[in-house]
Amino acid sequence: MATLHSSFSFPSFSLSLKKLINPSPKPTSASFSSFLIYSANLNRLPAMNSGSVPQQPVRSASSTVYKVPDMETDQMDRVAEQAFQRYSSSSANRSGNGVAIVWFRNDLRVLDNEVLYKAWISSQAVLPVYCIDPRLFGTTYYFGFPKTGALRAQFLMECLADLKKNLMKNGLNLLIQHGKPEEILPSLAKTFGAHTVYAQKETCSEELNVERLVRKSLKQVVLQSSPEQPNRNLQAVEAKSTIRGCVRIPKSLGPPPSIDDWGSIPSVDQFGLHLQNVSKGMKFIGGESAALSRVHEYFWKKDLLKIYKDTRNGMLGPDYSTKFSTWLGSGSLSPRFIHEEVKRYESERLANNSTYWVLFELIWRDYFRFLSIKYGNSLFHLGGPRKVELRWSQDKNLFESWRDGHTGYPLIDANMIELSTTGFMSNRGRQIVCSFLVRDMGIDWRMGAEWFETCLLDYDPCSNYGNWTYGAGVGNDPREDRYFSNPKQLAIACGESSPSHLVLLGFVNRTLDSIKRNIAQIFANVFCSQTNNAVDARTCGNADLLPFKLEDFMTKFGEKYQLSAEDWFSENKNLNDKQDPHAVFNVLDVMLKDNLERLKMMRESISLANMNCQRWTFEANYLETAEIIKDLCLYGKLGTALWLRRKLMQKGVVFDVFTHNYLMNGLCKTGDLDKADELIKEMSEQGPSPNCATYNTFINGYCLINNVDKVLDLFSTMANKGIKPNRVTCNILVHALCKKGHLEDAKKHLEEILDDDNDKTASDKIISSTILMDGYFKNGKMVQAKSVWDNVVQMDTQVDVVAYNVLINGFCSSQEIHLAFGYFCEMIKRGLLPDVFTYNTLISGLCKIGKFDEASYIHGIMSKIGIIPDQMSYKSLIQGLCINGVVVRANELLLGMLEKSMVPEPLIWNLIIDCYGRCGNLGKAFSTKNQMLIYGVKPNVYTYNALIYAQVKEGNITNAVSLKQEMHSYGLLPDVVTYNLLIGAACNSQNIEWALHLLDEMLMLGCEPDIITYTELIRGHCIKDNMKEAEELLRKMHNSGMPIDDVPYKILVKKYCKMRKPDKVFDLYYKWMERKRA
Repeated sequence: MATLHSSFSFPSFSLSLKKLINPSPKPTSASFSSFLIYSANLNRLPAMNSGSVPQQPVRSASSTVYKVPDMETDQMDRVAEQAFQRYSSSSANRSGNGVAIVWFRNDLRVLDNEVLYKAWISSQAVLPVYCIDPRLFGTTYYFGFPKTGALRAQFLMECLADLKKNLMKNGLNLLIQHGKPEEILPSLAKTFGAHTVYAQKETCSEELNVERLVRKSLKQVVLQSSPEQPNRNLQAVEAKSTIRGCVRIPKSLGPPPSIDDWGSIPSVDQFGLHLQNVSKGMKFIGGESAALSRVHEYFWKKDLLKIYKDTRNGMLGPDYSTKFSTWLGSGSLSPRFIHEEVKRYESERLANNSTYWVLFELIWRDYFRFLSIKYGNSLFHLGGPRKVELRWSQDKNLFESWRDGHTGYPLIDANMIELSTTGFMSNRGRQIVCSFLVRDMGIDWRMGAEWFETCLLDYDPCSNYGNWTYGAGVGNDPREDRYFSNPKQLAIACGESSPSHLVLLGFVNRTLDSIKRNIAQIFANVFCSQTNNAVDARTCGNADLLPFKLEDFMTKFGEKYQLSAEDWFSENKNLNDKQDPHAVFNVLDVMLKDNLERLKMMRESISLANMNCQRWTFEANYLETAEIIKDLCLYGKLGTALWLRRKLMQKGVVFDVFTHNYLMNGLCKTGDLDKADELIKEMSEQGPSPNCATYNTFINGYCLINNVDKVLDLFSTMANKGIKPNRVTCNILVHALCKKGHLEDAKKHLEEILDDDNDKTASDKIISSTILMDGYFKNGKMVQAKSVWDNVVQMDTQVDVVAYNVLINGFCSSQEIHLAFGYFCEMIKRGLLPDVFTYNTLISGLCKIGKFDEASYIHGIMSKIGIIPDQMSYKSLIQGLCINGVVVRANELLLGMLEKSMVPEPLIWNLIIDCYGRCGNLGKAFSTKNQMLIYGVKPNVYTYNALIYAQVKEGNITNAVSLKQEMHSYGLLPDVVTYNLLIGAACNSQNIEWALHLLDEMLMLGCEPDIITYTELIRGHCIKDNMKEAEELLRKMHNSGMPIDDVPYKILVKKYCKMRKPDKVFDLYYKWMERKRA
């Protein structure tokens, strides 16, 4: 289920649900285990008004079943074959022995299946197995609904059939077994002598319990930790995350073990389930081939990816959203495959907010999986992860009206009927029906969650229960009492974009039209005596809000319109069993009076609101929208901000220059200077006119990419447009010239600033001079930097601490510490107090020349004179000490930080861990890592690389490999350094096969080998006398264009000298010299 991360409220519209739904006695205390699975009337599908969805296929009235994907079987097979060719590998090496079992669970695919790949490389034969577990077709935990409905069961069988077909195309087959995995897998392992069972690890309790039982029955089970996850967290980690590429499965996976009967795919009837014929709605096709075809259809054939963000909240048709969740739930589709296809689309066609948003939605799947790991079974408890105590109802009749689509609210009913008819519901629909059940009805949210478990094709326990707790206000939602107003959502579904009071008026008018039609039907029934006309008024095809039969009306509204016997029947006893018109009119009087009173209250509410709205709505909306644009810019959502500005400008709204400056700043920070240029042109043509701050931001954007020519051009443009540069402009210009190395131009410009005494204050001039001085220092021109300083002093300009810091830092960087200390003393004589940056600069400078005692002394006196050392103070000193092997002193400083409640950043911990490892003190290295964890600092890749290096150095290869495996538990991926260390260790131990296996693993994870990788492998081959392979690797390095140093040549020359092959030696030496000359 998609996330409920939007909130809508419409407090002025409220109805009593108990009075709108057929009343019934309170349920007994008996459980709902006797509930029967709801079989909807499948020959009717709700008609929901909606704005048009781009490129939605047109169907005739007689054919309204949408196949998803809309392809024939042979077309899907061709698309799947193309995907297999693109994402398969012909270079993977197989180095294992014996038989490995692949236990398929929720990963029913061949492409990008890490479990399948690991089993293949570790064995000589792979046995794929799927266990049809009877528990999957049992009942839900609390209310006894079927765990798997007929639609999902059929979809699952289609997935298995397609998986079997794709495995057979790749040289394997799928063994179908009926029974519990903990009984089947041990038996198979024993029969075939399998050494390992590979499976995907799950996170929720029922799945984990099955894993526990299987583990108990087997010696070895390898569970891949969520191999499908494309990312590691939400926005806080999004920018720092790297997404692994798809696992390239070999083109041939065979041969499989010899088996006479591989089993057949059962039919749904064998599970006691029955499918209804579908005449309307969407029909999803199960299996990996269909999943790959849907990606191709949505991205490439219909080109809908570019508008996904605009259409994703639709509700009608197959193409308002991707529908990928249907196959992601069964694992028929890999998130990493989607990611790679999105990136390919961005490269070949277009990258925009829509392409990003598809990837962002995938991150939500990861989020709920991690949520289930963190909170465990509390995700299924009534109070949810936050243990919220709320009073919930388990009213059976209320729930059934929601479940069966009989609430009387067309939008709710249409969505619920769609769910039971197709097994799918839109993201927005799920949010609305969830809010209605728990907020309006007050029903136990677990009933809704379990019903979704029964029906949804894309059911996944993490996402389903995570979203229901989210919507019920008992989960991880920072906004409590999240509420979706059904009138407003109905308006949205109908394409309304007007102000809220107009939306409500439209809703009221539609209600009145409905009442008018209903009354007409009642009169027709009265005068025609149609008492037994079996017409169900609650079908959503007419979108009626009220029933149109008198009997239906009385049944539906129950207590609210209960009249006494004398109100129902007149004194006329001679009607011959025909309806009495007077009785009908009595009922109509009550109905109309109640509805007119209700509409009167609603109109009064609207009128009162309008009296105030007309005065302040525009201003409030303008200010609110301007703030939204500013916030979007600050959070990096510039595409959305520009879109919002463009839409409102089309309606005549012109934002002020300050709002435009936020947009300009965001565009320049992200380097999108072409759009920034377009924006400044639009401002010049349409308003508001750019000001000095606008140009300063634009100029600084070009400074960041060192485009000095454009900077100077813009500087001239300002003057031509009559915009006078201010001190910020001048400082930016001087900084840009210095950064580019145009120091003389910067100096010339500075002289112009200094000559302009009328407009520039002393503060402005010292800032510009300081920038120029820093530029000279960074370019190694100390004499010129000193000259600028002397000019500042001669002009008797009031210098500040920043100027002295630049001067001291320049001399420290040049290792002129005595000059740095001289100006430090001068600074104090002038009455300027050094700040923490001043002391940090001196500490760093002293450490660079090995004067640790002096650096420690300065560090020690900082606190005494009121300057609190910061992370940089400690890092500079600890780094210097660790580089020189003084690890005991460095560790003392670390402990000092902890005593002052200053938790060091990971880099400081890593420095000490690495230093202990290089000194051979493994115990202290691991002790520091444990201490790191105690203080809540998570190890990173560099932490583990330092520990792996220490283990390899000591010859503990097994422990080094264990550390690589441990990285996964922290969500870390080994990098090229990790693999280089292990490949080097493998070569040292003369295990070249393992080294090549590590190389394959690197490539499979998308980690590119570097010169060190190939050099270690060349050395390993030389140790094993595999000279042909060693020279082949050298040729591969040449052909790749990789920069090659002398080391590979030296290794090969040395080996050929030992082998007494002078011809080879001279040949290699000649190539070596030729390459050096080139």
